[in-house]
Amino acid sequence: PTVTPGSSPTIDYFISQMIPGQKKSEFDPEGDYSSFGLTTPFATVVFTTEERTDSLYIGDSTPLTSQCYVKKNGSDKILVTMGLTRNLMNKRHYHLRDKALLHIEPDSIMSIRVSSGDRSFTFDRHPGTWMIRGTRLGADRKIVNPYIIGITDAIIREFSAEDISDLPRFGIGPQLREITLFTSTDSTRISFGDSDEQFVYVVKEGLDKVLRIEKRLEQVFQWLDDRIMVLNVSYFDPADVTRVTWETAGSKKSVYLDDGTWRTEDDSSEVAMSRISYFLILIRSLVFEKLGETGFLPGKDAVPESTFRLTLSGIDGNILDSVTISGSSSGILTAGSLSSGSFGTVRDGDFNEIVRAFERLVD
Repeated sequence: PTVTPGSSPTIDYFISQMIPGQKKSEFDPEGDYSSFGLTTPFATVVFTTEERTDSLYIGDSTPLTSQCYVKKNGSDKILVTMGLTRNLMNKRHYHLRDKALLHIEPDSIMSIRVSSGDRSFTFDRHPGTWMIRGTRLGADRKIVNPYIIGITDAIIREFSAEDISDLPRFGIGPQLREITLFTSTDSTRISFGDSDEQFVYVVKEGLDKVLRIEKRLEQVFQWLDDRIMVLNVSYFDPADVTRVTWETAGSKKSVYLDDGTWRTEDDSSEVAMSRISYFLILIRSLVFEKLGETGFLPGKDAVPESTFRLTLSGIDGNILDSVTISGSSSGILTAGSLSSGSFGTVRDGDFNEIVRAFERLVD
C-alpha cells in the first residue's frame, strides 16, 4: 500500500453512492453463491466507523439488466442493486489519488523564481505588471499570467515513482531546473527532469514522489529569451498622474488635475479628459527596441535641442517619473526615463505625434 493524498471529490462520491446504496430486491440463494460471483467476489469494500466495521462483497452483473449482485457481511441473502455499484469498484489507485499538482490560487502568487543550472531569476508581481527582480525591466504579463494559471491548474498525469531515491533515472540531478512559487505566506518548489513529446518528470516539494505533468509547463525555462522582456520606456499608472510638465530647450508648460478636471497651468483652461488620457497612454506604451550605452537620461541638466523632458507627478507633488524623448532627422526616436534607468531607441515611436498630442492639451 502507498500512503498518498486522496482525491476528496472522488472518494466522497464513491461513499455517497455506496451508502446507503439502493436495493432493488433481495433473495436467499440457499448457499449457492458461486452462481452469482460471490464465492470469489469481484471486489470487497470495508467500511469503518467509530462504532463498527461492515464489509460489502460485489459479485457478477445480472444477466438481463444493468444491475449487480451484492452480499453484506453476516447476511445469507443476496441483494440486487444498480450496476453503478459494480462500476464504482473498477477503479485503480490512480483514480483515487489527489491529482492536483498545486492547491494555490493564481492571484495569490506574488513571485516566481526560475532556476536553470547556475542561472536564476525572479519575477515579482506589481500592480498591472510583472518586474524582473534586481532590474527595472518588465515581463510580458500575457506570457506570465497564462503560465501561472496553467501551473496552478496542472493535473498529475502519472505517478512515476513512489519515492525519490533514484532521481537521476528521471533526469532530475545536480543541474536542477526548478521553479519556486511564492505567496505572501508560503513557497512551493518544483524540480523538472527529462521530458518527451507530451510529458515532463517533476518532483514537488512536500510530496516525495516522481510525477509527470504536461510538457508545456517547462516552457518557463525559455523565459530568458527576449520575448518575455517588456522593455517599457516608463513605468507609471496613468490613474496616479495629477500633473504633467513638458520642458523643451526654450519653454516649459504644465497641465494639472483640479477637483476632477484637467486644466492648463498658464490660464486654467479646461483640458478634455480624452486628450490627457490619450497622451498618457501614448507615453506609457513606448517600448525600447534596443537599449543604448549612452544617451540623455532625465535629470536636472538643461534639455538639449530636439528633446523634451516630461515630468509626471502624483498627489502631493511626488514625482512618478521623468522621461526624455528625442527625435532626429533620420526618424529614429530615442528615449530614457528614471523609472526604467535605461536609454535606447524606441520601437514604433513617432516623435511628431507625441509633440502634437501634448500641444493639443495646451492649445
